[in-house]
Amino acid sequence: VCSSDLICQVREYGIAKYGNSEDWRSTPSIMHYNAALRHIRALFENEEFDNESELPHLFHAASNLMFLIEERYGNTKTSDFIKINKSILKMGKNERIINH
Repeated sequence: VCSSDLICQVREYGIAKYGNSEDWRSTPSIMHYNAALRHIRALFENEEFDNESELPHLFHAASNLMFLIEERYGNTKTSDFIKINKSILKMGKNERIINH
């Protein structure tokens, strides 16, 4: 299983939770930093999966870091992140890549 597929699952979860695939763009950067650190901290405390989403904390952290990378360095017209984001919209809602 490709790690980008797992990050897509996190994005799909976020879209379902927040209702808009572009909400990350209007979220203050500090919130993405805080979320990434919260998920990394959970890993250091031996918590592999997020209780709410049941997806790995590491991929939640990666998703938040991708938002920050895109915000700072990305070209929103051609970045891989946007391609990943668009691929989520094509995935079926009942499609799951991992099971634990």
